[in-house]
Amino acid sequence: MITERPRPRRARLATTAWLFLLYLVMTNETTTAETLYEGLPTGPGLIREGRDGTVYAAVIGAADGIVLRYADGDWEIWHKGPIQGLQVAPDGDLWIAQGNEIVRHPSGRDPIIRTPSFMPEEAPGPLLATREGDIWCAGCAQMRRGDALFAAVPLAPSGWSITPCCEDSFGNVWAIADDGQRQDLAVVNRQYPHAWRLIDLPAEYCVSPWAGAMVDDSGFVWVGMPGAALRVDPRAASGHRLFASPVDVRVTAIARSASRQVVLGFADGSVRELIAAVDQEPQWRTILPSGAGPVQALLHDRAGDLWVMAAGTIARIPALRAPWHADWDEQPRMPAGNHDHIFARIGDRLYTAGGKTFFGWPADEWVNLDHVWSYDINDGTWRVEPPMLEPGKAYSGIGALTGELWLLGGNFRDEEAKWGTGKTATVEIYDPQSRRLRFGPRLPRPADQIVALTVGERLYAIGGADDEGPAPDVLSIASGETAWRRHMPAPGPIMQASGCVLDSKIYIAAGPAAECPGLFVYDPGKDRWDQITTPAPQAPQAPMCTAFAGKVWVMGGRGKGGGQTATYAYSPDSGEWQRGPDIPLPVSWAAAADVNGRLLIAGGAYEDGKVGNFFNTDRVFLLRSDR
Repeated sequence: MITERPRPRRARLATTAWLFLLYLVMTNETTTAETLYEGLPTGPGLIREGRDGTVYAAVIGAADGIVLRYADGDWEIWHKGPIQGLQVAPDGDLWIAQGNEIVRHPSGRDPIIRTPSFMPEEAPGPLLATREGDIWCAGCAQMRRGDALFAAVPLAPSGWSITPCCEDSFGNVWAIADDGQRQDLAVVNRQYPHAWRLIDLPAEYCVSPWAGAMVDDSGFVWVGMPGAALRVDPRAASGHRLFASPVDVRVTAIARSASRQVVLGFADGSVRELIAAVDQEPQWRTILPSGAGPVQALLHDRAGDLWVMAAGTIARIPALRAPWHADWDEQPRMPAGNHDHIFARIGDRLYTAGGKTFFGWPADEWVNLDHVWSYDINDGTWRVEPPMLEPGKAYSGIGALTGELWLLGGNFRDEEAKWGTGKTATVEIYDPQSRRLRFGPRLPRPADQIVALTVGERLYAIGGADDEGPAPDVLSIASGETAWRRHMPAPGPIMQASGCVLDSKIYIAAGPAAECPGLFVYDPGKDRWDQITTPAPQAPQAPMCTAFAGKVWVMGGRGKGGGQTATYAYSPDSGEWQRGPDIPLPVSWAAAADVNGRLLIAGGAYEDGKVGNFFNTDRVFLLRSDR
């Protein structure tokens, strides 16, 4: 690392030419931008952000490559020399393909050269860091997995070179494939891990050079083509859509626009946002009308600001901030989009399992995710644990007991069964130390959607639905016991509910499907249920519920008009409710937890107009510490 301090122009309100006046076409509002750095080379660029808000900017080149680091309002030159790729891993480590080397820059430690482990077959090229911590490098025979082991890369189609570039919410890794005459997209995933598959785009889409590829927050893959933006839907093998550029200039950069869709930079220095809902006319919004030279790179950061590198200058623009950016920090994503999943904490990890989503390519039918996932609360990284003993199981209750994860019941797809699913009474116990599962004491009846919570030394299983519908059952078990103990039933049958424990009492938040909508509290010491008056006219269906800052938080869920973003916090001490900050997405069936004094929410499903249906999100958010 070079510790030399550069001399950027001090951040100021820009007042001249292309970079400094923003005409928001849809509102006629004029906004200003900050110039943060000047004097960079004008070759292709990259801008990347770490989970702590540190931003890295790079100019790719053999002779004039450079990497800059921006943190706490200051720049420093990180590297000078040949640069082919740069990525920030979920754990915060910076990876650079520089010259003939692949170098890892761990936070607070000396750089580590990892070139031999990647086994380059040519000069190492662009890098990709996935949400699970995998590091891919174009031109190499091996990739580094999130567990720090190296493995052979999937086979490329004969005659094609592969450049991994992005990953989607369906568990796919995407690459730009090039045979020297045309380009295509290639995909690999857990279902087909050993070889890249070309998706065989029509010939008119394969015109090169492309400006890059990325994935938006609705799961679409976007390609910046010379005169258009191509939208590829991983939910289908065909039906891709091309959006012609509104200006007759080449697309030079492409980036995700958080909670919106895609931002494109052009050769004339202009920047435009594209939103394309299904079956609607596309909406183009001008962010920068023109500039002094081609846009080199774009980034929409976690604070909602748009970073633009163009004509050797880096600027920051607040034009894409959404209201939720003031309250929430976006975090590394889950391994795939998921809903109907719950968190249970063991040590420094949150565990979740099951859930139901669309997965793979094409992601055109429901899949029960029978793997256990875990989230490291210290570095924000995700890990896929071993699969459950019963394959294809979803909707299990999830709880922690004496350092192990208990998976209660669940269902399987069964087209001949009522509701299309078959229930199970199986209990599986996962040991995080050995990473092995074993069977535990069976439930008295088959059921899914059980709320599992631990009070003291006992794990409680509340409600759940069998083949005839939901039930009000309350069961408990302690480590070493071989049978479940029955307790006072809930006030009504419970399903599509969530819950938490606060001060040794269990709180259950449920909607109309539970037949006892509202917030209820169960005192295990007294074996007694009480109802708590809720502030909403109708209790939301399938909300998140967790204990945080001495209150019971009920968030999101579905109301009469669809998904909701409202958040309410109940204080048992005062008996009063407070309105909390709205969540970023109107999700239901999502997971929430207190993480080191900050509120974490993850996943869930909502109706997305850009998809035209329900979408299972993979996004993760932390409530800002000052909220």
